[in-house]
Amino acid sequence: MLATVDAPPRGTTCSVPRTRPCRCAAARTTASPSTRWRRCPSLGWHLEPGTPALWSLEKSLDAVDAAGVPMTDERLHAYGRAAEEVAEVDVGGSPTASPIEAALYVVLGTVLYEPVLLSLRRLAHVHVSARLFRDRT
Repeated sequence: MLATVDAPPRGTTCSVPRTRPCRCAAARTTASPSTRWRRCPSLGWHLEPGTPALWSLEKSLDAVDAAGVPMTDERLHAYGRAAEEVAEVDVGGSPTASPIEAALYVVLGTVLYEPVLLSLRRLAHVHVSARLFRDRT
């Protein structure tokens, strides 16, 4: 498990929470993520500038910009709120006996549950689309 955290599988980004600095390419090529994250202060999150997931977010925002569908502040806020609800469940269920057990629980949960979350989002798209477009067909 720790090997996965230290060297994520090919094609993944630094989305796994880490206690050490991120070693991904984006972190090595940029001094710090852009201030785009600061567009959404209404989330009220307190993050350190070097938080590894900020690098992953930066890369993802660059990709949607390049594709011509830039992230709006409203969408970023909605996604952030949804992610916070998931994080409340993930972190809230972590063991409290030791910080190491809690960290392992959150890391494993991130690695193992991220595909579940993505699948649920896609299924929700099918459900919402069917509901919204039912009367239009």
